[in-house]
Amino acid sequence: MDFIRHRRQPKDNSASECTPRRELRFPNPLNALRVVFEKDLALLLFYNTMIYLVFILIAATLSTEFAEIYHLTDLQIGLCYLPYGLGCCVAAVLQGYILDANYRRIARKIGFTIDKKRGDDLREFPIEEARLMPVYPLLSVGIAAVICYGWVLHAETNLAGPLVLLFVVGLTVTEAPATAVAANNLVRCLFGAAGTAFIESMLRALGRGWTYTFWALVLVVFSPSMWILTKKGPQWREERRIRKLEKSEKEAAAAAVESS
Repeated sequence: MDFIRHRRQPKDNSASECTPRRELRFPNPLNALRVVFEKDLALLLFYNTMIYLVFILIAATLSTEFAEIYHLTDLQIGLCYLPYGLGCCVAAVLQGYILDANYRRIARKIGFTIDKKRGDDLREFPIEEARLMPVYPLLSVGIAAVICYGWVLHAETNLAGPLVLLFVVGLTVTEAPATAVAANNLVRCLFGAAGTAFIESMLRALGRGWTYTFWALVLVVFSPSMWILTKKGPQWREERRIRKLEKSEKEAAAAAVESS
């Protein structure tokens, strides 16, 4: 009824003429890739992509490996994905509580007041440390689980062994920050597609144990990138804030000149 009454009201031509028309803009998907050129976000995307690559390789080879080792049907193989999915679901909830608890702990440590109404000013807060510190123990368990998973498959042990390890692997998957989800998903999918293209060749050449050990060690080799991000991240984040502020001031000054 409100919509009908609004439609029946006489139009004010003068007001409509003064109202600026909005331009129709189509979203540019390439805008999501701008974060790749920021040092701190690029480093985070790179390592998160490496983690995703390892876990997607496990998911991609599960069906062929389980069919070959345990002679399972398609339905049984599908059910074997459930522990991995369950681990991911638990991680999605549990990691949020862990990150929030660590955020509050560091805030108390440095005397930082959390403002739940207006939001926190993170210019003086080590957000990189707060978000990345809980990753280290989870990632360590995940790397160990990946190595054990490869050698358990190599030994062709009871099916319960790899299923338990799949749950642990899913549980230790780290999620991407929301501000970089689009770019993160694009980069991860590109690397994931490339990785699955040759993983079968690696399994044939190196065997199950050494293949998954190799990819777990890749995560170990590049893990110092998280330490670098923790130490240099606040400085890079402040530099980005200043660049954006200067850009906004220049755009405002240019707009003022054009209107005068």
